[in-house]
Amino acid sequence: MYKCFFYGKFSQLSYLLNKGLLANHIKALIFAPMVKATFIIDDDEVYVYAIKRLINLKQLSEQVLVFKNGQLALDYLINTPADKVVLPDVILLDVRMPVLDGWGFLEAYAELNIPGKQKVDIYMVSSSIDPRDLEKAANIPIIKRYLFKPVNLEDLKNILEKR
Repeated sequence: MYKCFFYGKFSQLSYLLNKGLLANHIKALIFAPMVKATFIIDDDEVYVYAIKRLINLKQLSEQVLVFKNGQLALDYLINTPADKVVLPDVILLDVRMPVLDGWGFLEAYAELNIPGKQKVDIYMVSSSIDPRDLEKAANIPIIKRYLFKPVNLEDLKNILEKR
């Protein structure tokens, strides 16, 4: 085994090498999730299952929180104590949902007084090819990009690696 000697004590590197733990630390650094938290705000259960599974399989996010509509996501952000709330790095937001759609969520989200919310990247995700939706999204500065369903692995990697 390799031994590193530094000021009369074995270094942490030597310890990790001797215990065979260095490979685990390197693996953890290389394969660390790209983001801490991702919100999926979407009522399509099949899409949510698929995209969440893809994110988890490829370890693109440490935590994925799912909300079936914009109101549930807002309720979470508003009603969860500040020390317990998970603020996402990325939000994948559907356009059309019951109760509160993506547009309504964006309006209410803009009014929230949450520290760090300006650092959250929001992506509109929809099966809608309605040019009015595309134009509306293009005119809302907090929307990073409009994506068409189904979102593929390459799109997810681009979104979650750009952080």
